[in-house]
Amino acid sequence: MERMKITAGLGSIDDYIPYVKAGADELFAGFVPAAWQKAYGPYAPLNRREVLCSNVQLGSLSELEILAGLKAKYGADTVFTFNSPFYLPEQYPLIVETMSALSEMGFSSFIIADPGLLLYLHGHHLTGGFRLHISGEAGEISSPLMQEYIRLGAERILFHRKVPIGDMARMAKACGGRITFEAFAMNEKCHFHGAWCASLHCDMLPPMCRVPYILSGPGEATDAKPQPGYGDLPGMTGCGLCALHRLRESGVTYLKCVGRGARSEDMLRDIAALRTALDILESTGDESSYIRGMKKTLFPEGCSGNCYYYL
Repeated sequence: MERMKITAGLGSIDDYIPYVKAGADELFAGFVPAAWQKAYGPYAPLNRREVLCSNVQLGSLSELEILAGLKAKYGADTVFTFNSPFYLPEQYPLIVETMSALSEMGFSSFIIADPGLLLYLHGHHLTGGFRLHISGEAGEISSPLMQEYIRLGAERILFHRKVPIGDMARMAKACGGRITFEAFAMNEKCHFHGAWCASLHCDMLPPMCRVPYILSGPGEATDAKPQPGYGDLPGMTGCGLCALHRLRESGVTYLKCVGRGARSEDMLRDIAALRTALDILESTGDESSYIRGMKKTLFPEGCSGNCYYYL
């Protein structure tokens, strides 16, 4: 059975080498060219991270040239995100221009969510030069929809946060080994399904998942204090380590360690933990032995219980 791989969020090229040494097999990153900023600003997201004041986007073509050199030396590819759920048709040419510039540097893998963009790439005979991954931000998926994604040129599909593992297994089986599959493993568990989140993730405003809220019935008055936003609760980063055995059996080969913009030390800890869990998975046979060994090693005092997948 193919060894599972780690794909980790990269917000700064300074983190490339440490992340790879910690165990990342692949990185994913965002890049917003100056032409997009000038034309659309932060209010037309290119990759669902409209943040420029911290290490969330890779900043310039010169940085990408350095990144290409690092890729040549260390071997871990970087996949670039163009994963807004939709774009205006007038924006497609600039997106393709950006993809082409990245491809010329050696980065030809892209995460996309907009079905219209996929149709545009296919209709202009561009999918052959790009390696396309369908983002979890694309929305609900099914076996017939996956067949259509494959026909249009997709090589990998990322299951979104809310997909049960049993559904992953059925859909992966229906695809007959023609593509690879990716699932969330660490960080950024959220109230919302990414495809239906209309919040901006920008410098000026907090995303809706970080806004305090009060739960009450229709027309009810309440004196309750606002609950903190989901992203502000301690221990709410999301973990799928207990599910690695079932994810592997379901056909998932890539594990997503989310963290564009996260603190480098936190990402290093999480990548290393995920790599340790995979090493334990490789050395144990059944699921229960894996979970016991993994928890004894990584969570000797107990875990947060904030599970992506409840087994």
